[in-house]
Amino acid sequence: METETPEILLSRISEFIAQTMGWDYPPSRHADLRRGIAAAAKDLGFESAADCAHRCLAGALTRPQLDRLASHLTVGETYFFRENKAFENLAGDILPKLAARANRELRIWSAGCCTGEEPYSIAILLRELLPDWRQWKITILATDINQRFLRKAEAGLFGEWSFRSAPVWLKGRYFRVPSEGRFEILPEIAEMVRFAHLNLAVDDYSSVLNEFGPMDVIFCRNVLMYFQPSQSLKVVERLYRAQAEGGWLIVGASELSHNLFSPYFPVNLNGSFLYQKESNRPLATAPEAIPASVAPQFEESIYANIPSVVLAEAEPAPGDFAKIPEQIPSVPQNEPHESAALSIEARSFADQGNLTAALGCCDRWIAADKLNPASHYLRSVVLQEQGVMLEAVQSLRRALYLDPEHVLAHFAMGNLARGRNQFFESRRHLSNALRLLKTFSPQTVLPESDGVTAGRLAEIIGSLTEMEVEV
Repeated sequence: METETPEILLSRISEFIAQTMGWDYPPSRHADLRRGIAAAAKDLGFESAADCAHRCLAGALTRPQLDRLASHLTVGETYFFRENKAFENLAGDILPKLAARANRELRIWSAGCCTGEEPYSIAILLRELLPDWRQWKITILATDINQRFLRKAEAGLFGEWSFRSAPVWLKGRYFRVPSEGRFEILPEIAEMVRFAHLNLAVDDYSSVLNEFGPMDVIFCRNVLMYFQPSQSLKVVERLYRAQAEGGWLIVGASELSHNLFSPYFPVNLNGSFLYQKESNRPLATAPEAIPASVAPQFEESIYANIPSVVLAEAEPAPGDFAKIPEQIPSVPQNEPHESAALSIEARSFADQGNLTAALGCCDRWIAADKLNPASHYLRSVVLQEQGVMLEAVQSLRRALYLDPEHVLAHFAMGNLARGRNQFFESRRHLSNALRLLKTFSPQTVLPESDGVTAGRLAEIIGSLTEMEVEV
């Protein structure tokens, strides 16, 4: 079947997708769009990708067919307790305040839930935090535009990859093993989550409000970065209307924007920013106007059951939150979240083993954000997997030029030099890595490491050398 779609047709279909689904496909992402249309055409039985695109533009696709098209255009990148800082803030600051209310009701919405790891993580956290959780009226709503993702989420079956960076007790306590390599979530957790189809770009969310009421907490992480700026503003307005007074909105770290989330009040919780709906409170316009958390703590009897590993993402390393200004960064409303979207797509393709697509995303990510060392580092990882070592070294050198204190780049350079018997250069880079690791707490999960802590990396370096590994 023909897979190529003319560029002019891609431009038209990208406009259609922006209007109906909200997603932004600028020319730099047309290769991804072309692949998605080709996959959808094959799935839907069309003769060619161009035929699928023409039928779509003519309004000839049914709602189920549009849903299947959407399933080929969305990127599934999630795992249990992903971006643990959000769960730490939920457990340590937000839930204590909500738990102090007399009505013993709690409504949480995971918007853009993907394959279910996020809402199930929320359910597990509540189960750990509230010994009397059965006496609470708990609503955990999980929605997504991708019906295939929702079916997988409802099935509750997960592979090992969904548990990367998850606490070690998670599988044994909340999953059973029906077959080798698969883990099924326990019914008592599955029953806490309600999955539903929802298109954030066009639906008015009235179904959410009418059935469940206003939401105390909304997770909408790494979703808006894919939307056109104008659509993002509309989504935020709808989320705000669906939120309870005093409720919290949790977004991805790359999505922070004073302009985009202007209806909300920005709050600095333990070095990361969240948004709160407080209609009677003036918006923060100066750094000193952003308050720190003053939420009360759980009583000891409630808090005692939470495993410390859930909350233990340790203090951030220098250069993480220390470099975040006290005021929410102002992002122009017409600036697409292209770099962040390409970052997630590149990692997703790499995770799936699609190295060619991952490398292409890395190249587009670099073109969109040339000064980001993370893009060059990930490109080197992909190249190493492909066995292209010389080019991988060049990418690592670019990453270190942009960030001389990039721990993982030093470690990778040391490893590659060691493999070429360049022991002096290897020792120099590994020594630099150890020096930088000493600025981290041993429990700190290193950025871009897929869950490796500073202490663990120091141990690995120690096993390769006779260097001092105290961190």
